[in-house]
Amino acid sequence: ARGWYNGADFYDLFGPTKTSRKGYALGGGYKKNLFFDDPRKLDGSFDVDYFGNLERLPSFQNVVGPKSILSIEGSLAYKNLRGSMGKVDDEKGVSAEARVGMDRSAGKSYPKVLGIVDGGLPLPLGHSSVFLRSAAGYAGGERSSPLASFYFGGFGNNWVDHRDEKRYRTWFAFAGLELNEIPGRSFVKSTLEWNLPPVRFSRAGRPGFYLAWARPAVFAGVLGTDFEKGSTRRIVRNLGGQIDFQLTVLSALDLTLSAGYARAFEDGRPSRHETMVSLKILH
Repeated sequence: ARGWYNGADFYDLFGPTKTSRKGYALGGGYKKNLFFDDPRKLDGSFDVDYFGNLERLPSFQNVVGPKSILSIEGSLAYKNLRGSMGKVDDEKGVSAEARVGMDRSAGKSYPKVLGIVDGGLPLPLGHSSVFLRSAAGYAGGERSSPLASFYFGGFGNNWVDHRDEKRYRTWFAFAGLELNEIPGRSFVKSTLEWNLPPVRFSRAGRPGFYLAWARPAVFAGVLGTDFEKGSTRRIVRNLGGQIDFQLTVLSALDLTLSAGYARAFEDGRPSRHETMVSLKILH
């Protein structure tokens, strides 16, 4: 069970991504591990939430939506990712997720389906790999409603953060654009990512505060939206990279300093770019 009233997040003070929302929410969920044979596992979940007195959509901070929303969603998530000894990230395997849900507001329903598949292979270079990360979805209901679309854009990291540093891997991120910049009733998105061999440091710092490794990656992606309606269809591409530095404090507490840059390209529009710097603290 869960709930909040005018929910706030400390990390909203440090950057573009805001999870705080005016209004209230009441809900609950059930999650079950269907099998666990590490590294293979399959999880199922079901969630129901009611949001009231909202100004923005619960999941998309820059989208003005209805004041009240009933949200129902079920999902299945499979993961089988692994890496060689000494890895700093997953190096091969598959992860997949399927979500089916519905939002209801003002007596109207907005069904949604979403599928996500990531797959990767190791390269001959030490601890280097290539991953293809893809997602597709469709939202139904009255087209003019903000609930009948998905929204994309941005790296998603805050300057000081506590979530995964590789936010550009999420299905709704698209580095090089503003957060939630591109809506889509339907969409297909794919990103090809090359994780370069990490650089390890043996003498960078002191025993109480030292730099352990640097992990570079480059990526190229394409996003297509609204395939069923040519007048609003958009095709956007991006190219970028990110490097993460692992810092260790007092031999046990880790910090990750990340820096990234991406440029987005779209026919008929000027290219846009985004720079990201983020410190993930004490994880």
